Amino acid sequence: MYAIVECGNKQYKVEEGKWFDVDLQPYEAEEKIELDRVLMVNRDGKLEFGTPYLEKTKVVGKIVKNFKDRKVTSFKYRRRKDSHVKRGFRHSLSRIMVEKIIA
Repeated sequence: MYAIVECGNKQYKVEEGKWFDVDLQPYEAEEKIELDRVLMVNRDGKLEFGTPYLEKTKVVGKIVKNFKDRKVTSFKYRRRKDSHVKRGFRHSLSRIMVEKIIA
């Protein structure tokens, strides 16, 4: 059984017992979270679609940890101009462990 949920204007395929990373959520580690914006559920090969969301369906999980992703480096170089710019960026993420899909 798996579901497609929307979290932070992005869509994720989630399964029970597995984790996924989303943009930083305003919750602490080990806190319960309910995602009620479920777009689709697959139950034993039977697909259920929402318009746009499924009613009475939610995904229950918990925040495993809040962390920063690996560094992404941006480098801009202009030849013969004595100009270059190097910048780094680390995205803040939350890891969610899916405990149950209630459909």
